[in-house]
Formats: sequence, C-alpha cells, structure tokens
Amino acid sequence: MQSALKEGFNSGAVRLQDGRVSAKVLSKKIKRDLSKLDRRHKANQIRRQRKDSLHIQDKFPRCYLLSVQAVLDHAEGNALKACTEKVLSEKRHLGSKDGPPHLVVLVALHSRAVTKNLLDLIQINEGDILQEVDGQSCSFALVCPKQKQRWCFVEANKDDLHSLLDLAKVADTLLFVLDPQEGWDSYGDYCLSCLFAQGLPSYALQLSALTFIWADCLQAAGLVNELRGRTSDDPNNTEMEEDVKVLMKADPNVQESLQSEVVPDPMEGEQTWPTDEELRDAEAAEAAAKGVHMPQQEEEGSAEEAEEESETVTIPDSTRDDKYDEHLDEAEEEQMLEKYKQERQDEMFPDEVDTPRDQLARTRFQKYRGLKSFRTSPWDPKENLPRDYARIFQFHDFFRTRKRVFRELEEEQNEGIMVGWYVTVHVSGVPVSVSEHFKQGAPLVLCSLLPHEQKMSVVNLLVRRHPGNTEPIKAKEEMIIHCGFRRFRASPLYSQHTSGMHDLIATGSLLTVNPDRTIIKRIVLSGHPFKILKKTAVVRYMFFNREDILWFKPVELRTKWGQRGHIKEPLGEY
Repeated sequence: MQSALKEGFNSGAVRLQDGRVSAKVLSKKIKRDLSKLDRRHKANQIRRQRKDSLHIQDKFPRCYLLSVQAVLDHAEGNALKACTEKVLSEKRHLGSKDGPPHLVVLVALHSRAVTKNLLDLIQINEGDILQEVDGQSCSFALVCPKQKQRWCFVEANKDDLHSLLDLAKVADTLLFVLDPQEGWDSYGDYCLSCLFAQGLPSYALQLSALTFIWADCLQAAGLVNELRGRTSDDPNNTEMEEDVKVLMKADPNVQESLQSEVVPDPMEGEQTWPTDEELRDAEAAEAAAKGVHMPQQEEEGSAEEAEEESETVTIPDSTRDDKYDEHLDEAEEEQMLEKYKQERQDEMFPDEVDTPRDQLARTRFQKYRGLKSFRTSPWDPKENLPRDYARIFQFHDFFRTRKRVFRELEEEQNEGIMVGWYVTVHVSGVPVSVSEHFKQGAPLVLCSLLPHEQKMSVVNLLVRRHPGNTEPIKAKEEMIIHCGFRRFRASPLYSQHTSGMHDLIATGSLLTVNPDRTIIKRIVLSGHPFKILKKTAVVRYMFFNREDILWFKPVELRTKWGQRGHIKEPLGEY
C-alpha cells in the first residue's frame, strides 16, 4: 500500500515537472499558498459581489416587466373602452331630445316594391307629431313623445342614382324595401353594388304582403308590427316643444378663406430650353452616379428599353370628343365597334400609333419629344407646363398636414356649433340653375370644410375596374367622380344611350394630393420595312409627308431586335 502511494505521488511530481498539472492539485496549491490576509480580502470581495447582485434583483424584480405589460394592457383596454362608450353615447344621443333626428332613407330595390304603403303606416299613430319637409316629396319628420325619439324619413328617388348616393352619405339608417317574391331585381343589384363601393351605414330590410314569416325574420317582422298600429296624428300637441333661441352666429373674422386658386405671377412662368451642353452634363452626371460608363450605357440601352414595356403605364389616345345623342343609331354602334378594335390593337401593339394621313405628323405629335431611352434620357417634367397649372396649390407634406388638421379639430371640438343644433345657412353666389335643380325635389346635402379643402390641387386616385362594366374606356372621357362628400366632373361628357342612368365605372381610394406626380404618355411610330440592305433599309408607311420625314430626322430609330439608326433621306413622298 505504501509503495503504491509513493509511486502515485512520484508520478504526479513528474507531471508537475512536465507542465501538466490537474485542476484539483493546482487549486489546492493556490489555497495553501494564500496568506490569511489574502483569504480575508477575497472573502470580503465575494460577500460584496453577492450583496450587489441581491440589491439589483430587489430593485428590478422580474415581476416589474410583467407589471409594465399589465399597465400597457390596462391602458389599451381603457382606450378601447372609452372609444366604445363614445360610440354608444353618440348612438344613444341620436334621435333624442337634445340630439339630431334619426335620418332613415327608404330605398326600393325592386320595381314592384312600393314604399308609399310603408310611409303611410309610419305616419298614422295617435300622439305623434308629424311635419312635412319643405321642398321634399315623400319626406317628413316624426316626433314620438312617448318614446322621446325624433325621426326623419326620406324616400330615395329611383330615377336619380346620384341623389341616392348623396342621401346614403348622411343617412343614419338605410331601409331597403324588398319584393316578397323576388327580393331585388337587376336595378336593386346595381344600386347595392354602388352603395357597397361608397360605404354602407346601418341598414334594415322591409317585406310587405307576406302570407307567412320565416323564423329568421322575427326581428324585422317585430319592427314592422310596431309601426303598423298607428292611427292619426295630433297637430295641436305641443309636447317636447321649446322656444327657439339663437345660440351662435357666424363670425366672418374666424371663417376660412374661400380662395381656391393661386393668383400666378406672369413673370414666374418663364422657362428656358436646356442646351446641348446641359443635356450632356446631366447625362454624364447620371451615368457617374450609377457607376456606368457611357459606352456601356449605350450597349445596355436595348435591355433597358425591353424592360420599359412592363414598367410603363399605357394611356390610350383620344383626340375626338364624343357628343351626347338621345337616340340609338348605327353611327353609335360603329363608334363602339371602333373602340373595341382600338382596344384590341392596343393590346397587341402597345404604345404603337399610326401616323394620320389627313394631318401633319409634326402637328399631331408636337407635344411629344424624341428620347433615346424612355427611362434614362434626362428631361424636366415641369417644363412647358400650362399657364393654368400655376393656379393650383401644392402641399409640402400632405399626410403631415392632414394629421395636424385632424389634431386641431379634436382640440376645438367643443367650440362652434354642436351636434343636434338647427342651423340656417346663407349661401351667396348660387346660380339660378342650381337653385332650380333643388327646387324640383333633389336632396340638398351640406358638409363643412376643413382647412385647405377648398383649395384646388391635383388628386391622384387608385381605382379598379368594376366587374359590371366591360366596355372600353378612352382617356379624356368625362366621368362623374364621387370622392367623399364631393361629386365633380372631369373631361367632356361621354354618355351611353340608356334611360339617363350613369354606369359605375370603377371604385378606388385616394392615393395622394401631389402635383409633382406625372402621367407620361408614350407612343411608338412604326413602319413597314420595304427593302433591307447591309447597312441601310427602306421603311414605308411611317410618314406620309416629306416635311414630316425631315422634321423627325434627328430622332433615333430602333427595331424590335435592338438595331439602331437614323433617317438619312426621304424617298419619294414617304
């Protein structure tokens, strides 16, 4: 046993001399070599480190993170609860004594649906106060003293789609009157598609002359049964009436300016054409910024132009103003057929335009500029702008301005007129035609304007085509656009030979208000190769006038396979 221990100790000494010492032997050696004072200092440091770690844990416990999350959840819940209570308060306030009357618009979705019977049932009730609305047929206000509610019922005109859309913008509830057999017809489906595109308020359905009631319609049937037991009104009932008091008058000093256009300075419209030196410098600077040498840029021109077809937006041409015709004739059919042919040609040969025979090409295309590359050639988008373009306003940051206006509106919410007040509005400068239009019974919807809403600018809209309309649409055709409470026209009127109802063309949303956004129209003049030689070619049917050929001589030509060239000389007349 002693020899074994001795051999083991000797072997450990050998390993120690060789430089390889086990951790156990080394730690024992360090502890043995430490003095008493060193051990005391080391113990003090260990105790101090433990004390600091415990102090940090006491100051920032783990439950602190959980409490922060709980506080955030609680704040979010309170905000959601406050928003819900605000919406419920507005709904309870609607139709009450101090609030605005509940506006109900009756919409017939079938040709056989009759709204007059429903209006008669609503009007006959003992104890209610009935008052006809001036200038509105089939419209009346109803005051129910027992329920302490006020209502306003308006019937939408079937023959005027714009009036229906205007009423839907301000209606609190839409009451759809259906046919008990078919529900709604094609006209009702069209009205629903327009209302869905604009946005629907709360709605209800009404069925009459039913021989049986489905179990799913008990709630709607209960509503109709409640309206059915009315007998007559009492015009002498003065309950819920109050003396009229003028609470506020408009202050002209606080009103927003109604200036809609900028008065341009005629000296600011001067524009100069860039010189050849400026064009070369701009092209070199752009190539240097991209890190591309000029020869390499010319070699890559064909590849860049091949990508342009998928990156550019094609706007079809329209130089003829279509006039409204009340009767359908063969000329209208031929015109529509021609539009379909042009649409087909544009799909097969995008951006390619034939040179007109009855007009000079330099006159027809005087607004265009020949570019070597549609994407890389330098040009100024604000060059040669119309003088009327100086009358529009431009926002430095539209979304920031919009956010600031809404924030100020929330801060001033308790100032001015309150919801539920009856107001008298005096509008000056109204044309006689507009007043006659509303005297015929069309609904008049008034909305207040926020700051800068009366100013004229360029509005960019994102639209998508309505599936119910498949006819080709040219540019510059007049469209009636509904955007919020506004309805305006753009371009000459293009009407179809129908009963006068307008078709829903597209729906979309507001993108930006930015005059700097440009819509570039691109055309490609094409010709037919008549004779092809080694370095030259004879092209026909591109121009039909010798002066036009000389006019377009500086413009570079290219083929679909990337070959380039210039016009050398005209041969004959073309």
